[in-house]
Amino acid sequence: WWGIALFMKLGIFMMTAGIMLTQSTPIIVPIAATIFAFMSELCGIYSGWYLAMGRRLRRSLDFQDGLGWDMSNEQYADMLVNIPKSVLNRSSLESDDKTDPYFSSKEGVGPKRTIQHVRESAWWTKHLSKSMFYVMLITNIIIFAISFIFIFVTLNSRIDPNTASTVSEVVLAVLVLVVSLELLRLCLQYAGTANAALDIEQKAATALTDTIQNEKRAIQLMHEYHINRATRPIIPNWIWSMRRRRLQQVWDTYMASGE
Repeated sequence: WWGIALFMKLGIFMMTAGIMLTQSTPIIVPIAATIFAFMSELCGIYSGWYLAMGRRLRRSLDFQDGLGWDMSNEQYADMLVNIPKSVLNRSSLESDDKTDPYFSSKEGVGPKRTIQHVRESAWWTKHLSKSMFYVMLITNIIIFAISFIFIFVTLNSRIDPNTASTVSEVVLAVLVLVVSLELLRLCLQYAGTANAALDIEQKAATALTDTIQNEKRAIQLMHEYHINRATRPIIPNWIWSMRRRRLQQVWDTYMASGE
């Protein structure tokens, strides 16, 4: 839903740019732009709702797998009712096949296992957020570079004033699109997410060096990680799919080395 909302906003920009370039406004364009704007906001609301629900579920499952705090029957029933059927079909929630664990820890239920979960989650978040930071950074650089090239060529070329005005309006629309899609803000937020995840990963690694892992400390680290994720932007599934195999190989090697 988050991606659809972004594409809806991009569609509005394309329609606006088309009007500027053609100097004509078909009646269908304002109607379509209005529908796209409404659908964009609606998709954004759905995205926020599903994201909040998913993060609540992730917290419950992390505590269940780490400390053995089982969800109540009411929580489990609500989860199954609220999660879309398409998601359930792609998951193992309705299956007894648990051969592919979510975490790599081999420890029994307890504080140490919980801290290991936090460390692993923070490590994945760090690298996925870094990847999204570079994607956003490159996207911003390309957009601003193209915009400034158009402005430079327009100012230093002998072209029709009307054409120059149109190009300037399109460039302005592109810059407004950057603000509307929060591309600069997302770039900075992903960098902040990676740095915060690194900090939590280091705290978890330090806690694992203690002779005895304290349950209170494990709960603090778990809450710190999830609170940090709750205030950060979503990590798209496609970046996880692209990097999953490589990151899993590196993580398995890292864990196997005993570090």
